[in-house]
Amino acid sequence: MRSRRSSRVLAVGGLAVLLGLFSVVPLQAMWPRIVMVHGGPLENRVIIDDFEGIQEIMRWDAPHDGGDLDSRSFLNLSLFWRLTLASGEEIVSLDETRLAELQPEDVATAVNTPTRGRFYPACGTTPAVIALDTYEFPDPDSFLMREVVRTWIVSDRALSVFERFGVPVESECDPG
Repeated sequence: MRSRRSSRVLAVGGLAVLLGLFSVVPLQAMWPRIVMVHGGPLENRVIIDDFEGIQEIMRWDAPHDGGDLDSRSFLNLSLFWRLTLASGEEIVSLDETRLAELQPEDVATAVNTPTRGRFYPACGTTPAVIALDTYEFPDPDSFLMREVVRTWIVSDRALSVFERFGVPVESECDPG
C-alpha cells in the first residue's frame, strides 16, 4: 500500500513539474529575450538580458498619448525576440562574446510584432516614456513605414532596470 501511494505522489509531482515547465516556456515567449539600447548620448550600445528586468520595462500599465515626444531626445530600442545575426546564424548562448556580435540591425522584422522603439528619458517634470514601433516589409528602416503601436510611461521599477544597466534615465529639457 505504501509503495502505491508513493508512486502516486511521484506521478503527481512529476506532472506538476512538467506543467510548470510548459507554462514557463510560453511566458518567456511573451517577452523579448534582449532589449538593446543604442544611439543618442550612449557611446556603446547597452544590452539588457535580465528576464525579470525586461518584463518590468515592457509593462505598459500607464498609457501615454505620445503628444509631447516630437521635441524630446530619445535612445533607440531594438527588441530581440530571436537572437539571429544578419548572417542568419542563431545565437544559442547568451555569453558576452556572442552578444558582442549582435547589432541593432540584426533585429528580425516581423509583421505585427514590435521590434524597435524609442526610450524617452525623463525631462524635468515630464516622465520617461517608451514608444514601440512596428514596421511593414520590405524596408524596416524607412521612416515612412514606421508605425508607433504603443506608448507608455515608464515605471520607477523599469527605470531602476535601465539605471542598473547604465542607461541614462533623465535628460536635459529642450528649451525650444
